[in-house]
Amino acid sequence: MLEEANRAKGRDFSSTNTCKDRGKLGSNRPKSDKPVKIKIHTTPSNSNLQELSKDIKEYTRKLRLAEFFHKDDEDKNTSESDLVRNKSNFNPKKGRNSLLDTVCNTLQNIPLRNEKNNTRSNLRKEEEKAVQSLTNDCSIVIKEADKGGAVVIMNTEYYKSKILQMLNNSEFYDKIPENSDKKTMRKIINLIKNHNTTSCLTDKEEDFLMNFDFRESAFYGLPKIHKSKTIKEAIKIQNSAYVTCNDPEDLTFRPIVGGPNAPTQRLSHLMDILLKPLCLEVKSYVRDDLDFLRHLPENVSHNAKLVTMDVTNLYTNITTDLGVKALEYWIDKYPQKINARFSKDFILEASKIVLQNNTFSFSDKHYAQKKGTAMGTKMAPTYATLTLGYLEEKMYERTTRYFDQQITENIKNNWKRYLDDCFIIWNDSDANLAAFLNIMNDLDPDINFTMKESFQSIPFLDVLIKKDGECLSTDIYYKPTDTHQYLHFSSCHPSHTKRSIPYNLARRVCTIVSDEKTRDKRLNELKKYLLEQCYPSGIIEDGIKKPTEIDRETLINSSNSDNPDTSILPLVTTYNPRNRNITPTVRNLNNLLQTDEKMSKVLEKYKFINSKRQPKNLRRILCKSVFQQQNSYTVNTCSDSRCGTCRYIKEGSTFTLGNKKFTVNADMTCASKNLIYCIKCAGCGELYIGETGTALRTRIRIHRQHINQPQYRKIKLSEHLDICGQGQFTVYPFYKLKTESVLERREKEKHFINIFKPSLNSLI
Repeated sequence: MLEEANRAKGRDFSSTNTCKDRGKLGSNRPKSDKPVKIKIHTTPSNSNLQELSKDIKEYTRKLRLAEFFHKDDEDKNTSESDLVRNKSNFNPKKGRNSLLDTVCNTLQNIPLRNEKNNTRSNLRKEEEKAVQSLTNDCSIVIKEADKGGAVVIMNTEYYKSKILQMLNNSEFYDKIPENSDKKTMRKIINLIKNHNTTSCLTDKEEDFLMNFDFRESAFYGLPKIHKSKTIKEAIKIQNSAYVTCNDPEDLTFRPIVGGPNAPTQRLSHLMDILLKPLCLEVKSYVRDDLDFLRHLPENVSHNAKLVTMDVTNLYTNITTDLGVKALEYWIDKYPQKINARFSKDFILEASKIVLQNNTFSFSDKHYAQKKGTAMGTKMAPTYATLTLGYLEEKMYERTTRYFDQQITENIKNNWKRYLDDCFIIWNDSDANLAAFLNIMNDLDPDINFTMKESFQSIPFLDVLIKKDGECLSTDIYYKPTDTHQYLHFSSCHPSHTKRSIPYNLARRVCTIVSDEKTRDKRLNELKKYLLEQCYPSGIIEDGIKKPTEIDRETLINSSNSDNPDTSILPLVTTYNPRNRNITPTVRNLNNLLQTDEKMSKVLEKYKFINSKRQPKNLRRILCKSVFQQQNSYTVNTCSDSRCGTCRYIKEGSTFTLGNKKFTVNADMTCASKNLIYCIKCAGCGELYIGETGTALRTRIRIHRQHINQPQYRKIKLSEHLDICGQGQFTVYPFYKLKTESVLERREKEKHFINIFKPSLNSLI
């Protein structure tokens, strides 16, 4: 990491640097001359007691909800369930069950500080400074490779030119003058209003689709180093942890539109839920590697050929007309697979809105995708599966006319596909195979298939299929650029997570590899990879031994589905070894609840799980989706002259509040929601910290109303601003939350009140 930081600061590279080994950016062994490993998950610098307190409150809320909604009778079919809904903030009141009240009160008052904490960081001070240096260095862009786990460090200008080269392709993208998210949301609202008479959506589903804080999507590209001949040659020649290429011309990128809060994302999520059952009706559909292995025969004819096909840039080449026609075909053919509340017209109109309103920004410019769908929207994989499935139906019909019955049946039975990756065992002549490829490429002018064939071996997904005479065997397949960089044992993770990794990786090998000698060879390779990641040999041996004792047939056909009659009651906390371990206390209190007759019945249907969310790791810190040549966010006023809020808002990227300087964490306007703001009195200059889940303009409008109309006042702040400030004040929106959790927002408000100690919050 220090080496990369020095390179970045010294500007001694003008190239694309591919870290073939993701782990070799930093170390706790500074005197070693060997390439060293990164601690991908770093130890948090402090105890996150505020967040832990919030998580405990959320868990006690789950207990109260379980008790509140529990029914002694098992009739749960009284109403139609919502397919999607916003998270409820409802919290049942106390007094329903005395033991439950006691347990919740005890949980919320557990001492959280770990007085005996002596946890040391797994990064040295120099490494922490290097992380900060890389985070703030705008001259480079750091991205994970599209496949293989490598890290690619690029000059900003090189990356920018490559992305603009994609976006300037007028066949796929249009530059638009401004952010069009509001227009898109109006289209969604009109869709809902137009179909309101059919009552296809419940109230909660409507609320989910319309009531959220939407944001513009960001465009970025993942470098396809596995397809670059220049980089492959550099790996062979340099044979180093760091592979340097001088701005390779043949490096391409996978386009990603990162829009978890895009206006269409929730509608896309609903469409995915409605359409996904249709995928099971696609003859070629395979769900994953395991599903593919279940379809693969053990024996084939002696002359059989292994063939794979791949669709070139599938997502961007599916035209909306083709995609909508495909959806209509599947809905008409299997109407029973669609939730009866939703009409075909609604689904097709909603899908068009998702497909035709994929807008995003890159380098402060706004774009719209003209053709295809975004890789990043929820419904994209389902949509692509059904579209190719529709073309395959045409293919089956054409092969019936072109080939004899034997070839036709072989295609129907052996043609398998996962998204754009296709596989078939071909039992006929090369001429007929070429004719079959021509049929595939004639299905649609925008969909182009490329083909690879072999009599010996060929990769498909993560499986290498090998043919020996009439026998098929399978091996695990790694791309040449795969780094085998599994989680380092010194990473900041719960011990059970790290102990389970050797077992899960070994289980994957034992499931995919059919030959016992090859399996043992791959397991020995796995041992080497894990030893390089500092896993103790005992943990490796124990993890590898267990799956070897399970029959392969059992591994292939295993199912990890939970008991459908059991719900999950998770205690979700962020993993932090500096915090006190509260899990034993929670388990003991859960056992205490079992002594109550009603709570015993409530909890018998729940399975308690101690779940850990990840803190920020180095990938999340260093690999950003938003392209910024300067690391700054700003607060801006809107251009609407009628806006009564913006004249009170202070613009800027940094604010001095009291005696503390604060840098805003997101771009914000009067329309922003889920944020923390500060009000400064125009008279005395004293501060007030507040929070709002609604648009800032709505909250400020309420403040102004309370100042001007004393009968509506609920807090003393309004009276103070009226008398001392003569109704004048300045608003500083300075912190935006990424979630819509009321509890989290209020906890964050308390945090800032504690930091700034604003005097106006203490008015009674």
